[in-house]
Amino acid sequence: MTRDRLDRAYRGLLKIAGLYGLCALCAFFAGVPQQIESGVQILPAAAAAVLGIPVAGALMRPRLLPPWFASPQRTAHLAPVLVGHGLLPLLFAVPCLGAVLALNLPDALSRPLAFGAAGVPTVLFGLCWCIGLALCLGRGDTAAPSGRPADPRAPRVVPRRPRYPRLTAEQLADLRRQRGG
Repeated sequence: MTRDRLDRAYRGLLKIAGLYGLCALCAFFAGVPQQIESGVQILPAAAAAVLGIPVAGALMRPRLLPPWFASPQRTAHLAPVLVGHGLLPLLFAVPCLGAVLALNLPDALSRPLAFGAAGVPTVLFGLCWCIGLALCLGRGDTAAPSGRPADPRAPRVVPRRPRYPRLTAEQLADLRRQRGG
């Protein structure tokens, strides 16, 4: 796959993860009154959910993300990208679990449903983790003709225009006559 395709897949997965996270957060907040009535402690999950709202919004709009996270290109971006994609599933998995618990389903049904709902952001961010790793370590289009990575601080080389000798008025007239013009 080319670097462009990997970058588009990475951004697409970020958008899907943000949309899924926002849907899970809405389901969680819809079930908060029922959880409060049943006496469930929801403060930690609610804190994660409140923090997850701007994160989900930013994931759906990659322009709002820092450039090193939205489109990693160098090995210097490796640590924040991998740590970010390692922690973001937790931010959306907890509200997913809380949303399923609010349904008050029997334990035999709620447990697999909760793990399945929490598994979706884990898989999405796991794919983003792998693609982010490839984007950070892959040289792709950033390699110079020598095979080494191009230095981003190096000035851009622009080829010079060829220089032609200036023609005299007589030479120009001869060329016009030859062309028939």
